[in-house]
Amino acid sequence: MRGLTAFRERLRRFRAQPERGATAVLAGVLMVGLVGFTGLAVDGGATYAKHQELQNGADAAALAAAQECAKDNPPSPVVFCTDANLQTEAAPYGEANVRNDTETVSTSFEIDLAAQTVTATVTGTKFHWFMPVVGVSESELSPDATATWGSPYSGPSMIPLAISQCTFEE
Repeated sequence: MRGLTAFRERLRRFRAQPERGATAVLAGVLMVGLVGFTGLAVDGGATYAKHQELQNGADAAALAAAQECAKDNPPSPVVFCTDANLQTEAAPYGEANVRNDTETVSTSFEIDLAAQTVTATVTGTKFHWFMPVVGVSESELSPDATATWGSPYSGPSMIPLAISQCTFEE
């Protein structure tokens, strides 16, 4: 009983000190860190997903651009493999793979006719939900993809061939 009385006396003296509200200040300071780490997890995951969407768009745009450029024969003048034509024909593939915030998405091309390659870069902005608390409101993402066209000039000498077992049993 005596220990309980001493504990009550210490608790009464502790409450009488003028440090009331320190818990609210501490909770407020720690809340910034908590929201920051939440933002790192949530916004980091959402940024990764947005980057993957843009990468899929860059892959699709590069393949569509290479297909357009393959329409040109080397002796003929370049008709299909121009930046203006690729913006019309292949750029929509880059933007069609993005689900949200499509107004911030753009596709650009870099054409190398000598190497028969085209590089598509799909640029987009990811707006964050939690990270503005720590000063980061958006991220600029620019994945790219390169595709080639033309005849194969090297590779294995074997051609993979599959024949069904039922063909031999007949």
